Amino acid sequence: MNATTKIDKAGKVQLPKDMLEQLGLQSGQILEIVPSSNGVYLHPQRVLEKSGRSTEEILAELRRINPYKGPPIPVEKLGFPSPEEWQAKR
Repeated sequence: MNATTKIDKAGKVQLPKDMLEQLGLQSGQILEIVPSSNGVYLHPQRVLEKSGRSTEEILAELRRINPYKGPPIPVEKLGFPSPEEWQAKR
């Protein structure tokens, strides 16, 4: 499922139509851009059917209700798999 594309002068990246269909992505869908040491990952933002709010909106509300007041924690220390490890498990 690999493909190549170019970044145009406006900074836009076009994904091949067959890849969009294979991944279930639609025109106008919001993608989260996640930089990594190996490149860039694009993750679709899913809207929850019941509330109609995105994951990011729900997380923002949770952070407002119960803000973390401690020191910053590096992602590596949280124990989550890296994007590469997560993909390997899928």
